[in-house]
Amino acid sequence: MEQVAAEVIVVSTQVNKKKDRVIFYNDKDFAFPELEDDFKALWRNVSVDHLDEKKIEEYLQKKGLDAMKDLTPKVRMPTQLKRKAAKRRMNQKVQNEHMDGVLEDYE
Repeated sequence: MEQVAAEVIVVSTQVNKKKDRVIFYNDKDFAFPELEDDFKALWRNVSVDHLDEKKIEEYLQKKGLDAMKDLTPKVRMPTQLKRKAAKRRMNQKVQNEHMDGVLEDYE
C-alpha cells in the first residue's frame, strides 16, 4: 500500500460497527470534465430528508438499482443456547468388584 499511496484514495468507513477502508484508484491521466452549473444546482436542490433508508432502497429497487444492498444493517436473530444433555449413569455397582469379600457392613 505504501508503494501505491500516491495513486490511490483511501476512504475510511464504518458499517455495522466494523471499521473498513475503501480504496479507489486515482488515475492522474484522466481529466474529469467540469460539471455544468445547472446540474450542480439540480443535485443540491434534491431533498431526501423526508425519506428513510427503507424508502430510498425501495425506490432504487424499482428503478433497477441495488446500490444500497450491502449498507443495510444486518439483523442477527438471537440463537438459543443448547443445553448439554445430562449424563445418566447406568446401573452400577456401589462397591468395587476387587473389594468383594473384604468390605463388611456394620449395622
